[in-house]
Amino acid sequence: MAVEQTVTEWINLMVTNTQVVFVTLVSETILYGSIKFKNWWGKQ
Repeated sequence: MAVEQTVTEWINLMVTNTQVVFVTLVSETILYGSIKFKNWWGKQ
């Protein structure tokens, strides 16, 4: 019982961490892309 609970908690933790990393990467990519686009747009 305890082992199953530990495994479940570990899986939940990994899923949460993966989601956080994914959201962070997407946010930074969008932010970086928008800055690059503004710089490019400003030069036109």
